[in-house]
Amino acid sequence: MKIEGDTLEAMALDNYRPHIYVNDTANNQVVVIDRLRNTVLAKWPITLGKKNVAMALDEFRQRLFVGCRSGQIVVLDSNTGKQLQALPIASGIDDLTYDPVTRRIYAAANGVIDVFEQTDLDHYVSRGSTQTGTNGRTAKLVPQLNRLFVAVPSNGRQSARVLLYEPINTPEPKLPQPIQKSRSTLREPKKLSSKPSHPIRSFAEWDCMSFRPGANT
Repeated sequence: MKIEGDTLEAMALDNYRPHIYVNDTANNQVVVIDRLRNTVLAKWPITLGKKNVAMALDEFRQRLFVGCRSGQIVVLDSNTGKQLQALPIASGIDDLTYDPVTRRIYAAANGVIDVFEQTDLDHYVSRGSTQTGTNGRTAKLVPQLNRLFVAVPSNGRQSARVLLYEPINTPEPKLPQPIQKSRSTLREPKKLSSKPSHPIRSFAEWDCMSFRPGANT
């Protein structure tokens, strides 16, 4: 199907309802698609930030997080599109991740990882930020391993590399379980009794020049 917009960025698939949310960056809005009927249901303007490029979704609590390169995570009600608030982050975001178990949001911007924690439905607390590297704004959270991977491009004499971080004061990671025939029920995660002074710690750094395809190890 065709969406009117010169620049379409991140999207989120809602498994609770037949919706796809798409960042229409050119028009600074979110397009809501009915994936069963292949039709556009709504267009939600983003006014609390500019250049919406990143996106994450809390399906269970019906909150849509939109990362804007102007330096905000705009929180929307995923049912109505109402903008609820804007969380301040570093400018130049590229990746945004929400972990429903720990209720943490990880925003990868220009050399910074900003972390927020969802304390209840509409309240979020900053858990600090971590410096990564120049233009390091591509990140991938692997909840099963409790690891956050951040790609940092080459800069001058510094070769490209992948940084590995470990989120701290989080529940023990759970490895994927075999698919059961019976349907499971989502449960609210337990609140953590202790709060970290820093949300993630550096775990490893891999020089990409050492991991070239076909290189001898």
